[in-house]
Amino acid sequence: MAEARQLYIGNSLFRKRERKRWTWISPNSKHRSETDYILVDKRRILHDVSVVTPFNTGSDHRLVRARVVIDEKREKMALYLASKGKRVRVYNEAKLQEAIMQEDWC
Repeated sequence: MAEARQLYIGNSLFRKRERKRWTWISPNSKHRSETDYILVDKRRILHDVSVVTPFNTGSDHRLVRARVVIDEKREKMALYLASKGKRVRVYNEAKLQEAIMQEDWC
């Protein structure tokens, strides 16, 4: 689903040991799973994703933190380029049809 929306799953971009990856523990403490994720649309801004282990939340989930670094100049440039819009080419249909008829397709 994240891929369809062009999002990156931050947890999978950085290698961590198994014991430092799980974010949820079952009520009987037998099963651990990575169920909480950090999603971003720009991979370059994410510098690390990790689980905060010593922090007690009083929940069966552990905190997930992300280190995000944003280059203001680069982001402004990306925003500017995106807002310029793409030019739409308008073709003369009669000229295209004429060119197709003149071409020897055999």
